[in-house]
Amino acid sequence: YRPFAHPRTLIGDFYTAEALLKAALASVFPTKIFRALPKVVIHPMENMEGGLTNIEARALLECGLGAGAMEVVVYVGEALDPHNFNFNDIKRLGVKQ
Repeated sequence: YRPFAHPRTLIGDFYTAEALLKAALASVFPTKIFRALPKVVIHPMENMEGGLTNIEARALLECGLGAGAMEVVVYVGEALDPHNFNFNDIKRLGVKQ
């Protein structure tokens, strides 16, 4: 089952997608007494013909926040280097809400 796969939109099942992101964040930031609230960049790479609709951008943003992120940027553009980028630079380029 692929919660992000749908023929007409980026998220086919919002709640499953949110749970998947929550599990991914939990694996990167294990539970401690004071759990870090990460800043997250969501970079959709597929089905981007014509860009994101406002609804898709909002759903991705809400998905990240619901998964436990402190701040979420939805970025559409060229592939990012996961080892060499600045969150604030990407935030300036991200989809405006």
